[in-house]
Amino acid sequence: LDISTTDDALNAGKSITVNGGYIYAASSTNDAIDSNGTMAINGGVLVAIGAREPESAFDCDQNTFAVTGGTFVGIAGATSIPTASACTQNAVILGSRTAGTTMALKASDGTVAFAFKIPLAYTTMLLSSPEIATGTKYTVYTGGAAASDYDFNGLYLGSMSYSGGAAGTSFTVSGRVTNLNRR
Repeated sequence: LDISTTDDALNAGKSITVNGGYIYAASSTNDAIDSNGTMAINGGVLVAIGAREPESAFDCDQNTFAVTGGTFVGIAGATSIPTASACTQNAVILGSRTAGTTMALKASDGTVAFAFKIPLAYTTMLLSSPEIATGTKYTVYTGGAAASDYDFNGLYLGSMSYSGGAAGTSFTVSGRVTNLNRR
């Protein structure tokens, strides 16, 4: 699915569940993916781009948001926070970055767990990948160059490398949801 709109790119009254496939959902004035009930990402590849605050990349109000698989990134003014007790895959929430740069999460051994070319400035990023391991220390890099087997709307997939860039925040994944964007 490749959806670009001014309203919610995906919207459901009761629940949204993603089990696979490739989804690009972008809204210029609203939420990218909006469920008025629960949300679950069990697989697939997603790039969700929402508008500025108070709009979100992923919005399920205060309902359960389960992350059990897939590789995804969402950028916008805000995001719903995954429900840690409902997650079996790790998720990370980061703060703002500028447009046109490429960011990556690199482990202390140099392994790249996640990389994304940022299409526009945002306030909040939510990301998840099966490559992000509990107990591993990661550093956020920006401004370097990424390479991979392929990419989906700027989300690098497969075997990845990342060179250059400036090292930023470092953190160790100790729970299912690591929130580095507390305001």
